[in-house]
Amino acid sequence: VEAVRVGGGLALSDGLCQRLANLCELPLERSAETEATARGIAWLAAGRPADWQRAPLERFDPRSDRDLQDRYKTWLAMMEAVSTTRD
Repeated sequence: VEAVRVGGGLALSDGLCQRLANLCELPLERSAETEATARGIAWLAAGRPADWQRAPLERFDPRSDRDLQDRYKTWLAMMEAVSTTRD
């Protein structure tokens, strides 16, 4: 995996996009047009034109975020603890 691509309503949050890039340590790409479903339906309705223009991508490069990584590791440990008590 070279990058993560996001879309939809939550993708409009710059803060969320940056945190996701930081957490997965991969670049995150967001289309200027976040509603991919509607765009895909329009593309199909237009007969799949080869010259269909794609919206430009905005890129969030990962940054070091030790606090976020530590919180994620704590969360993973809690999830593991819960799953082992349910077995």
